Amino acid sequence: MDQVVVSGEALAFNAKFLKNTRASLAIFLGTVAGILGLENHYGFLFYLLVSGVFSVLVLLKTGLQPTVYYDKWLTAASFGILGNISSFVLFWTLAYGIVHVY
Repeated sequence: MDQVVVSGEALAFNAKFLKNTRASLAIFLGTVAGILGLENHYGFLFYLLVSGVFSVLVLLKTGLQPTVYYDKWLTAASFGILGNISSFVLFWTLAYGIVHVY
């Protein structure tokens, strides 16, 4: 069996990149949900659904071997989803207010 050598700096860079990408995704999804006029649980379901699709895309991008790029497969699948929900809600309410209220 071949042993894979993994750099700690590369793992940290990948985790930081994934965190920043998920933050940008949360802001974008919040804006889209607000523009679409999603309300209540539909907005949260939209966020969770698209975040889940993004997680699947990340896992596919790693060739279904996320432990080569991240310390745990769970990091690649769910890192930052709940941590960025406040950004999602902020931009959701902002976009909804600008488009549908004013």
